[in-house]
Amino acid sequence: MTRLKTNVIANFAGQGSATLIQLAITPVYIRWLGVEAYGLVGLQIALLTLSQALDFGISPTVNRELARHSAVSHDPDEARDFVRTLEVAYWLIGCGIGLAICAVAPYLSTHWLQSSSLSVATVEKSIKIMALLIAAQWPLSFYQAGLLGLQRHRSLNIARVAATVAAAIGGYILVVKVPSITVFFWWQTAVHLVHVGLVAGLLWHWLPRSVRAARIRLEAVRHTGRFAAGMAVITVTAIVLAQLDRIVLSRIVPLEQFGYFVIGALIGYGPAALARPVFMSIFPRFSALVASHDRAALNDLYRGAWRLMMVLIVPGAAVIAVFSRELLLVWTRSFAVAHAAAPIAAVLVVGTVLNGLMNVPFALQLAHGWTRLAARVNLLLIGIAVPGIVILTRLYGTVGASAIWLLVNIVFIAVALPVTHRRLLPDAGAEWFLREVALPIMASSVAAVLCRLALPAPRGTGWIVLEIAFAWLAAEAALVLSNAHLRRDLKGWTLTLAKSARMRSFEARA
Repeated sequence: MTRLKTNVIANFAGQGSATLIQLAITPVYIRWLGVEAYGLVGLQIALLTLSQALDFGISPTVNRELARHSAVSHDPDEARDFVRTLEVAYWLIGCGIGLAICAVAPYLSTHWLQSSSLSVATVEKSIKIMALLIAAQWPLSFYQAGLLGLQRHRSLNIARVAATVAAAIGGYILVVKVPSITVFFWWQTAVHLVHVGLVAGLLWHWLPRSVRAARIRLEAVRHTGRFAAGMAVITVTAIVLAQLDRIVLSRIVPLEQFGYFVIGALIGYGPAALARPVFMSIFPRFSALVASHDRAALNDLYRGAWRLMMVLIVPGAAVIAVFSRELLLVWTRSFAVAHAAAPIAAVLVVGTVLNGLMNVPFALQLAHGWTRLAARVNLLLIGIAVPGIVILTRLYGTVGASAIWLLVNIVFIAVALPVTHRRLLPDAGAEWFLREVALPIMASSVAAVLCRLALPAPRGTGWIVLEIAFAWLAAEAALVLSNAHLRRDLKGWTLTLAKSARMRSFEARA
C-alpha cells in the first residue's frame, strides 16, 4: 500500500473516530449542562478558531516546507532549525492570545453575551478558563502541520484519538457527577495540555537526526516569507468568513438561540470532517510532486482527489440537507432542538459541501506556492458577507446567518475554480467539470430528494435510521453510476481491499 493511501486511511480513521466520539458525547453535555451552557462551548470553539488568525501562515508553511524537505533535501540541520525557529515564535503568540482573552473576559460576560440561566460570574469564570484552554490548544496546529508535512499521519491520528477519548470519558464522568461548565472546561484544558506535549514529542522524534541541537536561526525561515505572508492573509480572511456568523449571532441573539445554532452547525459542518483528511493527505503529496516536477502524476492525483472528495461528502451532505430534522431528533432525542436547529443544519451543509470540494484546488494552489488568488477571493467574500450577515441575521435570525455561508461558497467556487484550472491545470476545463463533477453531484442530490419524497413518514427511531441509510446508499449509487471514472475507481478500491484482506488472512495463518 502506498504512503498516500496509508495516510488517507490514517486521517479518516483518526478524524472519523474523533468526530463520532464528539457526536456521541454532545447530547450528554447538552442534557447535563443545558443548551445555554453549551453555547459557551460554541463560543470557545469560535474564539479558538479566531485565534488561528494569528497563526500568520506558520502552520501551512511548516507543512509545505517539511514535505519539500522530505522530497528533495538531505540536510537534517536545515529542517530542525526551521522547526525550532518557528516553534518559539508560535509559543510566544499562543501565550499572548491566552492573556488577551483573559483580559476581555469581564467585557464579554457583561456586555456581549446575553445569558438568562447562568450568572455573570459563572460566564466570566468560564471565559477565563477558556483563555487557558485556548492557549493550551493553540500550539497543536503547529505540531500537527509538521507531522503532516513529514507524512507521519498515523502517529498524529493515534495521538488525536487518544486525546479525544480521554476528553470524552473524563467529560462524561464530570458533567454527570458535577454538572458545572467550569469543571468541564478545566478537564478539557488538562487533556489538551497533555495532547500538545505528546504531539510535540512525536514531531521532534520523526524529524531527521542530527549530531547537534536545533537552533533558532532566522536564515532557516527567511526564504518562506512570501508564502507565509500570503498564507497569513488567507488564514485571517478564511477564519473571518467561517466564524463571522457565530460572532454576530453571539452578540445579537440570546445565548439559548446561539446554542441551537451551534448544535445545528455541528451537523451542518459535518462534511468538513471528511474533507479535512483528504486535504491533509493530498497537500504534502502535491507539494512533493510540484517540487519534483512530476506533472503527469500531479494531474492524475488531482482528478482522483476530486472523485474521492465527491464520494465522501456529496451523498452524505445531500441526505443531511433533506433529513436534517430526523437526524437531529435521533441524535438529541429532543423535538425542540430538532425543530430549532434543523433549518440551520440544512442550509449550512450545502455551503459546507461546496467549501469541502474546493479543498482540492486550494491544496493545488498552495503546493505551487500561489497564495494570491485565495487571498483576493476571500477579501471579496468578506465584502459580501459582512453586511449580508448583519442584515439577514436581523431579518431572519439564525437561518439568515446560515444562508451567508452558502452564498459565499457559491461565489467562491464560481470565481476561484476556473482561474485555478486556467493557470495550473489547463486540461481540467469546463467540459471536464460539467461531466465529471457537476453531473454526479446533481444525480446524487436528486436521488436524496426523491427518497425524501417517496419514503413514508418514519414512526420511530429505527425507521428513521433505516430510511436515512437507504437514502444515503441511493445517493451514493447515483453519484458513482453517473461517472465512469468513479465506477473504475470503485472496482479498484474493492480489489485493493480484497487483496489486503487476503494478505492479512495469510499472515494470520502463518
